[in-house]
Amino acid sequence: MFSCQAQDLFDVFSLPISVRDQVVVGRGPDVAQLCAILATSEQSLVVAVDRQRSRLLRLECGDADVDEREAPIDETARQVDTNVELGSFERRHEELARQHYRHVARAVADELGERPAARIVLCGQQESVAGLEGYLPERVVALIAGRIALPLSGGRAELARAASEIIRAVRRQHQIELIDELRARASEGAGTVTGLAATLDALGAGQVETLVVEEGFEARGGRCRDCGQLVPDGALCTRCGAAPIPMENVVDAAITEAFTHHVALEFCEEADLAGLGHIGAFERR
Repeated sequence: MFSCQAQDLFDVFSLPISVRDQVVVGRGPDVAQLCAILATSEQSLVVAVDRQRSRLLRLECGDADVDEREAPIDETARQVDTNVELGSFERRHEELARQHYRHVARAVADELGERPAARIVLCGQQESVAGLEGYLPERVVALIAGRIALPLSGGRAELARAASEIIRAVRRQHQIELIDELRARASEGAGTVTGLAATLDALGAGQVETLVVEEGFEARGGRCRDCGQLVPDGALCTRCGAAPIPMENVVDAAITEAFTHHVALEFCEEADLAGLGHIGAFERR
């Protein structure tokens, strides 16, 4: 909930997942928890396919919010319904399957054109998944995070849960690689800062390209009453030397400021940045 009496504002937003209880009074809205949800809950698309049917499931916030979209279904002829010789019928049957995969590939591309997704998970038997993948555009193939050998008849929750596990694993691997890069570059002094004080300085100077924060990291601090610079607890403003206005959690303020200034946000698990002060940043090049 966000409220500002001076602007006659009282807005309530429904979220698909829980957030921690928190009350913040300040000169602007504290959106740190919303930023964390946005950064860690990418839009994903599950594409389930067999030789005749398909399903498209939109995932948001993991498997907490699932939206099933309309997807192609192509009926195939049966040998009993035709007078075609067996060999010709088999060729016809294969061509109908290929036609179905083309329809599904087109539907996936159209869906992504309307609502982009960060990752795609393919679902179905290996033959059908491979058949579909052969018709997907390269830009779509580049988004594939993994494949699941589950039948289309599976429940929506089952498909979403299995896809979410793959997406979480891919995202965790991305976090590990990012942290390794931050550590390596910090040890070389190459375009990174770590620790609360240095990160707040870089953020205030507009030098941060990507802010990396441990989930749940909190620290007292302050904001300069004159220039707005964020500082750790007990420090004076590093820009003008003024005494700051105390804040219960300067980390949330830093996240909100980063979001406001279009700085990329990455959140990692607790203790991932052990030895680096629980927070760091990649600087602009």
